[in-house]
Amino acid sequence: MSTKDDDVFETALQGMRPMLRVAFEAGRATGRQEGFAQGVATGEVLGYIQAVNALKPALSDGLRCGSSECGRAMQALKNLGLDDEGESDL
Repeated sequence: MSTKDDDVFETALQGMRPMLRVAFEAGRATGRQEGFAQGVATGEVLGYIQAVNALKPALSDGLRCGSSECGRAMQALKNLGLDDEGESDL
């Protein structure tokens, strides 16, 4: 990655810190109720979902600016079924 890409990544990572904290706390709360291992697993899933949702706009912006890495990452999300296509507003 270039220095500019590293800076963008670090900025995005810092923006995700509050969401990761929420996911961690949700996992801990669940852990107290369902057992620690289940709580950790739940927290990991919540953190992953929130991180992917936070990452999508950054990847989209990077793709608009011509970043091939962002294009590959967006394709990977699509291959995993994590793109926005087909999602409803329920």
